[in-house]
Amino acid sequence: TTEVRIKQSFFRKAVLSSYEGKCCISNIAEPRLLIASHIVPWREDKANRLNPRNGLCLSALHDRAFDLGLITITPDFRVRVSKRLHSQAKNTLIDVALIKTENQKIRLPKKFVPDIAFLEWHNQNLFEANQ
Repeated sequence: TTEVRIKQSFFRKAVLSSYEGKCCISNIAEPRLLIASHIVPWREDKANRLNPRNGLCLSALHDRAFDLGLITITPDFRVRVSKRLHSQAKNTLIDVALIKTENQKIRLPKKFVPDIAFLEWHNQNLFEANQ
């Protein structure tokens, strides 16, 4: 358990440092609100669990939406938002924090640019485009 946590800590430090401690979508810079989010989930790809190119620095809200497939990042590094969220546009937080990011280009990291194959996997396997 300790070894796993040390390795997870390495992943978090590498990803957050690469993104200069800012969410790649919202630019939030409060460390306690940032997550080193896996593009291909931990449970799905043992070989790339600690690969920083399988990581995005996301705010807690964006991380949760990404993990649930409500948003994704396209291979050309743009945000896509599911139709499920578009149907909730009357909610100010959803509109401002999520829907208005549609087609926005993410802030790319200084190093460890997300692997396009991982982004494609997320788009094909997790993203709820039409739901």
